[in-house]
Amino acid sequence: MKTSRSNRPHRSLILRWLKAQFKSPQGTPLWATTSPLAGQVSVAYIGHGTVGIQYHNAVILVDPLLTSSAGGFKRNFSAGIAPEALEQVNLVLLSSLAFDSTNRESLKKISRRASLIVPPGGATIAKGLGFSRVCEISVGETIGINGIEIETTFAKRPEIKGTPGMSFLIRGDGPSVFYAGQTGMSDSFETVGLHGRPEIALLPIGGYYPMVQHNLTPEQTIDAFCKLGSRALVPIRYNTFTFTKERDGEPLMRFLAAARDMGLRDNVNPLKQGRSITFGEQRESETEPHWVGTRRKSRAKGSLPPPNRNIGDALSKAKLL
Repeated sequence: MKTSRSNRPHRSLILRWLKAQFKSPQGTPLWATTSPLAGQVSVAYIGHGTVGIQYHNAVILVDPLLTSSAGGFKRNFSAGIAPEALEQVNLVLLSSLAFDSTNRESLKKISRRASLIVPPGGATIAKGLGFSRVCEISVGETIGINGIEIETTFAKRPEIKGTPGMSFLIRGDGPSVFYAGQTGMSDSFETVGLHGRPEIALLPIGGYYPMVQHNLTPEQTIDAFCKLGSRALVPIRYNTFTFTKERDGEPLMRFLAAARDMGLRDNVNPLKQGRSITFGEQRESETEPHWVGTRRKSRAKGSLPPPNRNIGDALSKAKLL
């Protein structure tokens, strides 16, 4: 079977990086938080590995990377979060010591009232920033803070300064959320599924070529979702930066095709950067983009399970960022 030119990886990663340096980040909707009820959780895709997770009593930001560039790489799309949302954050999670998880300029934008959870050795990253509390936590440990329980699990990715990266199993006043971060395929997904059975999975779909050992392919993401036994999947870590060789749009296209082949199209929820979706027992809705100066809208969708009965067809027709 021949591979079309549009699906072939870029031959030169260096040339692709150089081309990206001359482009300005495209604007995106800005997530300004929602108002989930008790028993609900709202998930916002901010871009790359940055995710907002909001329970009735907590606003969580994971791996905040909000600058226009990181590690010498320029963003394709600006960070989809409003300044007022950053002031409401009361818990920040860093999944590794990598440059795209530990950006000090991004941390400076967040409310100092927030508590910060970091891997071992990560406390120095926040030194002098004035966060109310900084906690180092290792893989396999659990911590309760601000009414939220955070359990760390193994993530298959390179160690930084001898410290392994980690994933998060997050439990609050609503559906539980599993944030994988950067990871390759491992037995950890099945272990988490058997032990914790998270209801919502946030799994990566990009950055796999040529680093497939430490980054899930879109097809592996669907396999990991099945191992977790979750009800809904929100893809992350794609299209925001030009780090690797896969072509723009390829990760999402392959991801949706794999979900459809497995009969899981109604269970996956790709979001534009800056958009959020709310899950819970009482209602489930997709939040429209919050453009500054305009009004937010929401649509009733029904309750779990099964999630998002109609979102698949709607998003397949939409031009996703």
